[in-house]
Amino acid sequence: MGRIPAVIQYVFSAGRFKTLLPTQGVEIIFSLQGVYSDKPVKSEKEEDTTPPINFHKLYPVKDSKGEIIASNVALHYSRDCLYQHDVEVQIEDMDKYGVFFGMLYVNKTDYLPQLIETGNAKVQHRSAEKLPSYKRYEELETKAKNAKKGLWWNYDPTAKKAEEPQNVPFEEQPNKPVVLPTSVVTVTDIMTGSTFYFQEASPEKQAYITDMMSDFQAVQWQAKQPFSPDKKRTWVAAKFSVDGNWYRAEVIRIISPANEKEEKKFEIRYVDYGNTEITTSKNLRALEKQFFSSACPAQAKRGKLAYIRAPSLDQEYGEDAAVLFKELVWGKNLKAIIQFEDVQEGSACYHLQLGEAEKKTNFNALLVIQGLARVDRVDSKQEFYKRLQEEEDKAKKARLGIWQYGAVPDSDEERVWATMLK
Repeated sequence: MGRIPAVIQYVFSAGRFKTLLPTQGVEIIFSLQGVYSDKPVKSEKEEDTTPPINFHKLYPVKDSKGEIIASNVALHYSRDCLYQHDVEVQIEDMDKYGVFFGMLYVNKTDYLPQLIETGNAKVQHRSAEKLPSYKRYEELETKAKNAKKGLWWNYDPTAKKAEEPQNVPFEEQPNKPVVLPTSVVTVTDIMTGSTFYFQEASPEKQAYITDMMSDFQAVQWQAKQPFSPDKKRTWVAAKFSVDGNWYRAEVIRIISPANEKEEKKFEIRYVDYGNTEITTSKNLRALEKQFFSSACPAQAKRGKLAYIRAPSLDQEYGEDAAVLFKELVWGKNLKAIIQFEDVQEGSACYHLQLGEAEKKTNFNALLVIQGLARVDRVDSKQEFYKRLQEEEDKAKKARLGIWQYGAVPDSDEERVWATMLK
């Protein structure tokens, strides 16, 4: 739609806002594309019910030790510039949590340069490099760094960067190997920077999938009666909203209508690709027997990069990790070594090393080296696991990505995996 008139209703951080679109009659959560700012720190002495006008109480500029909290200064900056102001937004994308991403214009002028130049935002290079003004953003960030402005107040240009991944090898003899018919896979859906769905990518398997989908598309699904499943795990034929084609899917959630006027909705997962969406019964059909799982198993397998964990999309650096992972894997046939298998959400999950054998690049290690994933705390004696720990130590010392504030706590899931692997 191009630029849309908007009003900033609430400022969550320097680059994230609750935004009213008057011409559309809706409020959305809008986040600036290409930049990020550290999350503001709330005062423990104040209640969350403090009205927006008292941001100086809810978000103190200094912490209990009297040290400046740069992210809170950045929040103040955007609040002064944008709160209850008329602006324009240009929406480019939306994540699975309903947050819209794009550009913001104040008085017809791009807001990003002044935010970057004052040090109140950092450039998110992997997403910003696709923007037409990326080089300008990069130059302004370099100036802000050298001047130690805003978020760069403690910037040290002499600090060593983590080493680039050159020869982090695959571990060819996993601790508990799980053998697949092929060691070549292709990623079909990405949930986070370390969790995804994949298909086996051998010529034989891909030919089988192509033939199966050709037979499936030949059925006149549109002419059949709409189908309303009454329980989860039911397999159906579903019309994909993006291309209008029909695919096999599994019902993973039934959403009851809020009132009589609303239709019952279903959250489904396309079993041969892994992606999900919410739809109604008009886009669902009862599946014919020759396409049941007993006759043709789901072709998308749940995967996780072995021994590492990237932040979820709603956490800091979660989007960075997912963007990097997508750039590394999308549209490629990749080498995979399965380390072990467990069960998640009722289906098998394969924990694997993933990378490009020709380039000797291991994606598990690359995400750790960049500070976009941490190493799971498990009891493993493998050389590969030791290498991951070494690369994590380097990222910690360099304060890269998720390590910018120090240690990250262990999760309960890791302790479960550690017990399973013993």
